[in-house]
Amino acid sequence: MRSLGGVLPLLADGENAEAAKDYARAVQDFSQALSLDSNNARARAGLDRAHAAFATTRTAKAVGAGFASLGAGRLDDARENFEKARSMRPNGPEAQTGLTRVGAALRARGFASTARKAPASKVRSAGARLPPNTMRH
Repeated sequence: MRSLGGVLPLLADGENAEAAKDYARAVQDFSQALSLDSNNARARAGLDRAHAAFATTRTAKAVGAGFASLGAGRLDDARENFEKARSMRPNGPEAQTGLTRVGAALRARGFASTARKAPASKVRSAGARLPPNTMRH
């Protein structure tokens, strides 16, 4: 132990940050504590907890942003957020569910687009067969 006086306040700050769910600050405080005392079990355990919570929080935010984008019809943004979440938590079902829903929405959008185009093409081809003296609009 190199500097107990410097380590203890950092441990307290890290634990306070963790309690406040400020995991980025907790990671920083526990990392600084470990830089002063690389064998400090309390700092190591705190850093491990903060890393895990930070990753979980980031994943949850990405999934939440993905579903918000999906609900707003911003499918490219939704896919990007779900892929980000999947990269952070590859076995997490939330990101896969989101990606599945994006795929379904894209297929539905493509089907709707095709259905809307079909009547217009029929109208154009029918208009081309009007008798020569018929007024076209």
